[in-house]
Amino acid sequence: MSSDFDNMNSMMSNMKKNSQKSNFKIGELFTDSFMRENTVCKNIDEFCNKQNISIQEMQNYEQNTNKIDNAVSKCSSFDNFQDMLTQAFIEKSMRDAGI
Repeated sequence: MSSDFDNMNSMMSNMKKNSQKSNFKIGELFTDSFMRENTVCKNIDEFCNKQNISIQEMQNYEQNTNKIDNAVSKCSSFDNFQDMLTQAFIEKSMRDAGI
């Protein structure tokens, strides 16, 4: 049992590391379901419109850190974009793995 828990922790840690260096498509990660469950918006387009940010700004997060982090903390259950991105990547990885 402990071994299973250790394996799961290791897998989650690896997913988090991969999410930080992975190229991603916003629509693949921030699905409508993810957005409804984790934000006050129905989808990523509504989120961007409400927060006056673009998909391109999200993809260039390093250049827009404060703006994106503020938007995420206002409209979601996450403290910052990196936390939101990590969770979205984990959920996508689990979907892709059939978990």
